[in-house]
Amino acid sequence: MGVDEYRQCVEIASGVDYADKDSVRRMNQAVDTMYRIVSDAVQDGETSIRKLITLLDKPEASKWLAHQLVASANLAGDVEDRCFAIIEDLARGDGPDAIGEQMWLDEWRSKKGRI
Repeated sequence: MGVDEYRQCVEIASGVDYADKDSVRRMNQAVDTMYRIVSDAVQDGETSIRKLITLLDKPEASKWLAHQLVASANLAGDVEDRCFAIIEDLARGDGPDAIGEQMWLDEWRSKKGRI
């Protein structure tokens, strides 16, 4: 498992049709696989994490990966800052996705004691 499989999972997750139960099921499986890929990279060490970090440059992947890295890894400051910059950018606006990102940030900050 690695970068290529993560990209495939992003394609599945990005193409979800919430009106189709099978599509939602495939998306959920893809997201589970993405978390597993990140977890495996964390266990493998910095070289594997650095390979995944290249996907932060891809908008469709970065919105998933930023969350998963923050949740799963003890990141170097610059990488953590980059992940949060991506999430904060997604949180701008008034749409449902932005509101969800704002809620995620608020919850994370309250858990970590950060403002």
